[in-house]
Amino acid sequence: MASLLPFNGTLDKRLAGHLLRRATFGPGKKDIDQFTGLTPAQAVAQLLQEQELPTPPVNPLSGEPLINPEEGIYKMTSDGDAVDIESNFIYWWMAQMNNSGNNITEKMVYFLHTHFTTIKSRIEEPTALYYQIALFRHYALGDFKTLCLKMCKDNAMLRHLDGIQNVKDNPQENFGRELLELYSIGKGNQIDSEEVDGESYANYTTYTEQDVKAATKVLSGWDEDTTFETIDPDTGLSTGKMKASAQLMTTQHDVSTKTFSSAFQNRQIGPTLVENNSTTVEDAEAELAEMIDMIFEQEATAKYICRKLYRFFVYYEITDEIEQDIITPLAQTLIANDYVLKPVLEELLTSSHFYDSDDNETNNNIVGAIIKSPIELVTGISKFFNMAMPDPETEAADLEATYAPIYEEMIYQGLELYEPFEVAGYSAYHQAPVYNRNWISANYLAYRYVFSEYILAKENEDGESKTFGWLDVIEFVENNQNVTNPADAEQLVTDLVTYMFPEEITDERYDYFLNTVLLDGLTSVMWDLEWSTYQSSGDDTAVRTQIEALITAIIQSPEFQLM
Repeated sequence: MASLLPFNGTLDKRLAGHLLRRATFGPGKKDIDQFTGLTPAQAVAQLLQEQELPTPPVNPLSGEPLINPEEGIYKMTSDGDAVDIESNFIYWWMAQMNNSGNNITEKMVYFLHTHFTTIKSRIEEPTALYYQIALFRHYALGDFKTLCLKMCKDNAMLRHLDGIQNVKDNPQENFGRELLELYSIGKGNQIDSEEVDGESYANYTTYTEQDVKAATKVLSGWDEDTTFETIDPDTGLSTGKMKASAQLMTTQHDVSTKTFSSAFQNRQIGPTLVENNSTTVEDAEAELAEMIDMIFEQEATAKYICRKLYRFFVYYEITDEIEQDIITPLAQTLIANDYVLKPVLEELLTSSHFYDSDDNETNNNIVGAIIKSPIELVTGISKFFNMAMPDPETEAADLEATYAPIYEEMIYQGLELYEPFEVAGYSAYHQAPVYNRNWISANYLAYRYVFSEYILAKENEDGESKTFGWLDVIEFVENNQNVTNPADAEQLVTDLVTYMFPEEITDERYDYFLNTVLLDGLTSVMWDLEWSTYQSSGDDTAVRTQIEALITAIIQSPEFQLM
């Protein structure tokens, strides 16, 4: 029986690795060792510690900030040279993931991005993407309901789903529809359908086509601020603005009374003051806040958000048992805490269910049951092997050379950040019934394998030596924090498979990595001799070749694709 009761005991290496792979962008050996022996409550408390805000992106040419929070101006050039704003933002964000350590905040930023996914090719001002990520970071462990309200005014979202085109005499329903379907309450069971202007629309238990139209009216009249000078008083971040006159009266907001369906108890929302077919900006904003309150008063909204969290952190399949024993009580926790996410994460990540200890069945295991996304794969490799990566603040000039080829490898693996194939987001996080199995196809898998070749190459495509993004396997195994004794072939393989795989492997698989790959015809005694020869001669050619073959085989193994 699935249970949210706290896991009773301490974390061994397997469970410590499980928690860190799910809640962060990947652990190294020392991270797993650090969390081994902690109770889940102690471990999760560390993961949920408040973090300092990262320094905004830096102009790689001048070293000056690309973002000026006080003026809201994105500096596009330095000394007359153009800077690729969008790409530099992506590389900067990847660097934040790589530097995120043993903390859940950046993983939650990514989760919120997958939930409120924006398509960057639709955004004319890439600065808006930075402010959106900053908004996610502000609410990463906080009030999801307030975040949803802020997203209704977010510059990038207003452009992405045509909110800026939604005006009183010409409603544009894209965002109103997705607010209900994707971002808040979600689709319930379909109850019927109706014809509107020759098109058929489904009505659900959670909302109807009437609600889409009413929500669209509430959302009318907003505009993006491409100067980024409109600042949200709660977050200090740039936001959109209401289309209004100098007297702060709306010019494009629908001032009619909006009537919602029985799914929302036939609620009516409208402005308190109407003059000359206009209302105050304050009234229009109050309507929006009232609608968000109305949506989040429904238990179905809390359940929908908890299902998204469950699929992201635990497993994609939600059975009737999981719905009853996990989703429903998590939703009650979310409601009881006014939609603050932190208590839900605490309850879920300390539960016996999360650690597979709520039953003795083996066909529903959580550990090692999710396929890593491309960003989790490439960042996890970088973090596990302690690869040198540029500091996004002090070494901004190296971000593009380091992260551009890694980002390209990710795209080949099926993930282009901020560019999903559809407005619903990346298929792995929403597309039933396969969900995370969308990350694996013949082409995607092949490029996952190619990535191991990229990190082991000491030179880039231009034949220049890499400063960052290169794995020196000899340096790695000679560090006593990573491998106990590289001269001991059995111990070397044991250390790597223990910390790199989510589950213990069979004797047959262990024998493959040891004898077929690493030793390749040698005996353990001969390996010890080869290592000694390297240490005395300084020629690492023989041992490097074999260790690179071992690490390549591990990274390309089915076991490593899982977490």
